[in-house]
Amino acid sequence: MESKLIEKTNYLSPFKQGVFTFILINIISLICFLFTKRNSTTIGIILSPIFLYCFFNPFLGVLSKELIKYIIQSVIIFFILGFYIINIGGFVAQTKFAEIIELQSMTALIFVLYLLVNFLGLVFRGLINGLEILDKY
Repeated sequence: MESKLIEKTNYLSPFKQGVFTFILINIISLICFLFTKRNSTTIGIILSPIFLYCFFNPFLGVLSKELIKYIIQSVIIFFILGFYIINIGGFVAQTKFAEIIELQSMTALIFVLYLLVNFLGLVFRGLINGLEILDKY
């Protein structure tokens, strides 16, 4: 049963998760561009899909076969998504990211959150491996 779960999670590679998050960012950006006021709150709304990536990605990483490769790909995609959100958010909100201190703080906290959840995933993976070693003996 365990190997079937791992095989199913391999279909959800970091790239596929990134593409899904990218599509969500674009849909939310389009909705905000067409139907909302253009202010700093808009960028905050556009930041919301990356929270999904922040929590979903590390937990799938715990189940991946090649953990280091998975984490490296995930972090690269995360930074690309973050850079994209900053650029598209500035376009949609018609404000510069550098002008809004609250959004800078929020973005920094998202990056810290992502790294923290990834670290917790690594700890969990280490516990699983340790329990498997103990189970063999």
